[in-house]
Amino acid sequence: MKDSPPFIETINSIDLKLTDAPWPFAQNERARIDAYWQELADANATLWNGNVLIAQDVYLGDGKLVARFTLTDYASLMAWRDWGFPDKKVFNIFGQPALMTSDGVLVLTEMASHTMNAGKIVPPGGSLEMSDVGLEGEIDIAASMHRETLEETGYDLSQARAGARFAVMDEQRIALVQKFSCAETFADLERVFSVHLDKNKELTRLVPVKSRRSISAAMPGYTQHIVRYTFGT
Repeated sequence: MKDSPPFIETINSIDLKLTDAPWPFAQNERARIDAYWQELADANATLWNGNVLIAQDVYLGDGKLVARFTLTDYASLMAWRDWGFPDKKVFNIFGQPALMTSDGVLVLTEMASHTMNAGKIVPPGGSLEMSDVGLEGEIDIAASMHRETLEETGYDLSQARAGARFAVMDEQRIALVQKFSCAETFADLERVFSVHLDKNKELTRLVPVKSRRSISAAMPGYTQHIVRYTFGT
C-alpha cells in the first residue's frame, strides 16, 4: 500500500470479497457512535442508518486493487469519517464513473443540502451495500456504480462505452473510477436528470466540467484528482 495521499493507480485487476470479520472500531465505540448518530438524526429527519461495507485488508498497487470487506452500518461509517478516520486500518472503497459526454464535458453532481455530503461536487456513486455481494462473497463494484448512477441521475451507464479503470486514494477513501464515453451531450443528460429529479432527491444538479480550471473547494480531494487525471496532469 502506497502511503503518500492522494495518488492515482491504473487498475487492471480487482479482487473484492466480503468476510465475516468484525470492525473493532464500530464495536468498541458503539455507544458513542449511537449517541452521535442520534444527534445527526434529530437535526435531519431524512437520515437513514442502513448497512454498508467497509474494507479492512486492502492492497493497492501494481495495477491491482485487493480488499476484504466487513459489514457495518452507515452511522459507524459517518462517525469514523467525521472524527477524522481514527482507525487507519480500514478504507471506504466506492465506485464512481468518469462520464464524458459527446461535447467534451465530464459529468459531476452536486449533493443536496439534506445529505451527509451537502454541497459537495462529486461523480455519481455511493457506498457499497449487501446488494452488491454475490453468492461466493464477491463484490461487484461495477454493478454498484451502474445502480447508483441510474438511481441518482436517471442515466443508464450501459448505454455508454466503458474505458479504463483507475483508483484514487484520498486519505482513507479509495474511489475506483471507470471512464465512460456517451453519445449524448451534457444538455441531453440534463434533460434526463430533470425528469428523474422527482424520483431521487439526493442531488440538486449536474455539474459540467470542461477543464482543470473547474476544480473548486466544493470538490473532495479524490474528485479534484479525477478531474486532473481526466483532463491531463
